[in-house]
This record gives sequence, C-alpha cells and structure tokens, in this order.
Amino acid sequence: MNSGKAKVRTATFLKKVKKATTGPNPLTHSHIALELGVSQTTIQRVINEELEGKVRKKYRVHGLSDAMIQ
Repeated sequence: MNSGKAKVRTATFLKKVKKATTGPNPLTHSHIALELGVSQTTIQRVINEELEGKVRKKYRVHGLSDAMIQ
C-alpha cells in the first residue's frame, strides 16, 4: 500500500517542470504535459502545490512576419 504523494511527482520530474516554466517565455501546460507524458492537471497541480507558482493563461498574440512589415 502506497500512501502520500503520487509516484509521478519525483524530484527529477519537479526539476523538469520548473525548468520548463521559468524564463521569459515559458512553455504552455499542454506542451509540458505532452513532453513529460502526464496530464495537464498534473502539471497544474505541480505548479500550484509543489513549486508554489501561479497558473496563468498564455495567450497567443498577433505577430507580424518580416515580409508583412515590409
């Protein structure tokens, strides 16, 4: 019988999520979940509970290509 935190949330897993969520342009939850093979809920839970961060919506912004600028 295993009680306590889930097997997925190991120290190495937490490091991978922290690395993906820090920096000027962090990855989306869906992208992190696909890379690590877990659900988006697990990623959100790790960010909220383990890393004590905030889960925010990453909006897509309108971007102009170089050709459009010319």
